[in-house]
Amino acid sequence: MRAEFARLALGVGLATLVTGCAGGTSTLDGALPVALRVSTTPTTVEVDAPGWLADVSEVYVCADAPPPLPDANADRKGWTPGGACHDFGRHSSRDGLMVSLPVAELSGPQWPAFEAATDWYLLVLDLDGDVVASAVRSRFHAPSVTAPS
Repeated sequence: MRAEFARLALGVGLATLVTGCAGGTSTLDGALPVALRVSTTPTTVEVDAPGWLADVSEVYVCADAPPPLPDANADRKGWTPGGACHDFGRHSSRDGLMVSLPVAELSGPQWPAFEAATDWYLLVLDLDGDVVASAVRSRFHAPSVTAPS
């Protein structure tokens, strides 16, 4: 209860602070706005979300827009975006989220969808056990890369 109150208070104070990288857009599914910066290199997608307060976050990069979270909490248990999204795993994010995601991990059957997409999508899930409490989706320009080896 105390953590939820702290998140709500912070959310009210930061109500309009959802941002993405230059040329991108971000959408929040949930009650906690967060500063989100996404940048790319030819080999990585860099994520910096200093205000993200989730203890554990699951991070995805998607070739197409990921679906929004289900409305009902019961439907959020074990939820994943599926589709053309690559799961970069769980990351500790208690003091904010800062990760470097290697583009080389996108190799395999998913790569053609990523290679064809002008924009990619970052999806960061706030996990409460195995339930997704909230999510941030951000569109960004795909990096100029060749097929990962």
